[in-house]
Amino acid sequence: MKIRGDAALIRQLNDLGKAGRAVKRRGLSRAGKALYQAMRKEAPVATGATKRRIGQARRKDDTVAVGVRSGADKKTGKIPEQYAHIIERRTGWFGRVWSAEKPGVAKRIQKEIMAAIRDRIAKTRRS
Repeated sequence: MKIRGDAALIRQLNDLGKAGRAVKRRGLSRAGKALYQAMRKEAPVATGATKRRIGQARRKDDTVAVGVRSGADKKTGKIPEQYAHIIERRTGWFGRVWSAEKPGVAKRIQKEIMAAIRDRIAKTRRS
């Protein structure tokens, strides 16, 4: 799943150049973190490999992808991305988490971007 922000806010941040883009990335990453933590909390556990491989990745287009990351689990050597869709079909945990979190995602993105803007302003004032 990809996380995008409020289109108007994202355009305004893009217009600010490099600093605006950094603020946007930080805000989207913070919002994504809350989502993947909720996914980890609800993930079914047999060996724990899938739960450990849930995370986020920033894309080149500045979206944030949240889900099961590629690669092998260091503890078990299993590759959860190969079988996570089967677990989802059987248990529906991903859909349940997304349904619960979806209504608040846009608001969380705005909140986190505003927090990132405040952090950036405070950092600029300290310099």
